[in-house]
Amino acid sequence: MSRIHVHELLLMGILTALLFIGQVFLAFLPNIEIVSFLIILYTLVFGRKVFLMIYTFMLLEGILYGFGLCISGASLRQRYCCCAVLTTFSSGV
Repeated sequence: MSRIHVHELLLMGILTALLFIGQVFLAFLPNIEIVSFLIILYTLVFGRKVFLMIYTFMLLEGILYGFGLCISGASLRQRYCCCAVLTTFSSGV
């Protein structure tokens, strides 16, 4: 993994906040999945650095909803990481 500069870290933090806010504000709408779409876009832009954003997003999600032993939370984390891995390898980043 290459070195992360300050402006990249700031941009990644803002985009992670946008990811989290998008999920929270669109939670009342059925069948709207903005998180997977944004993670795929972020992966195309940042490559493997997107895993920092995914882990931060999962931390924020855990703080808001709780860190219970939820099976669906584990499957969401696997789905987000799987989206990032498949997009990284298919784009050649």
